[in-house]
Amino acid sequence: GISYIYGDIRETLFKDNYFDYITCISTLEHIGMDNIIYSKDLKYQEGKIFDFERAVLELKRVLKTGGRLFITVPFGRYQNFGRFQQFDSKLVGRTLEIFRPERYFINYYKYTKEGWNISDEASCGDSEYFDIYTAQRISSDYAAASRAVACLELIK
Repeated sequence: GISYIYGDIRETLFKDNYFDYITCISTLEHIGMDNIIYSKDLKYQEGKIFDFERAVLELKRVLKTGGRLFITVPFGRYQNFGRFQQFDSKLVGRTLEIFRPERYFINYYKYTKEGWNISDEASCGDSEYFDIYTAQRISSDYAAASRAVACLELIK
């Protein structure tokens, strides 16, 4: 019962107010970035770090009033890796400004030697992403990517 539609999240084919729920998991940080590794089309070799805003507006457009948008992004100190960016407090705040939710909730999770644990914004704010692909080694804490994530629930 699942179907796939391939396209650009910044400009979808869906009509206004179409979905009750939308999940955007580990995606927003890639929007407008150099995504040539995911597509051979050179038009996706971008460097538009604020194009995630277009995606947020498009997701809001296709979400019904009262609908819920769930977003996860790597979180901590701002880092730009070319193919994606790690969000910081300013970019999460900008996401809220763009969407202008009726209500919202944000949960933060931080990776430690003991694994993933619920946390808060302040404790996650200096987290650095470990890019296993460029480092070509395993980190000392065995995490291969994000050390913290922000999980947003935005209600239209």
